[in-house]
Amino acid sequence: MAKIIILLIKDIKRNQCLCQSGYYYDEINLPCLPICGDQIIVDEEDCDDGNNDPFDGLYQCQFKCQDECQVCFKDKCYQFKDNYKLIEAIYSCIQICNDQQQLKMINAMIAMIINLMDVIFVNFNIAIILSILQFRKFLQM
Repeated sequence: MAKIIILLIKDIKRNQCLCQSGYYYDEINLPCLPICGDQIIVDEEDCDDGNNDPFDGLYQCQFKCQDECQVCFKDKCYQFKDNYKLIEAIYSCIQICNDQQQLKMINAMIAMIINLMDVIFVNFNIAIILSILQFRKFLQM
């Protein structure tokens, strides 16, 4: 551990460490720790994209795979949980649905479409009724 600390310290002035670029001084833990988010990749960081987005494959300066991944190496997933399928070209996964699940999803979509058609039909009828009422009002003038 002392060897790493010596390499990270750039200079000592007034009994305080001056850290190399990409590191900051931490009196509590270690003299110099990496600055995550400065877009400078140092030894302890896999990456540093300068943001805190946990869904872009990089988070807290470490590679990150999607939650369904069981074996992850440098943001590429090589094995997924059950009911997921690996898409090798992008090292990502999709959920596998069995026939029963797909049938339930299709039935739910059909029910939603029927409800939407009912709403459209009611709105169309209301528009016709309003048009007739406006036309009658126009004729009475």
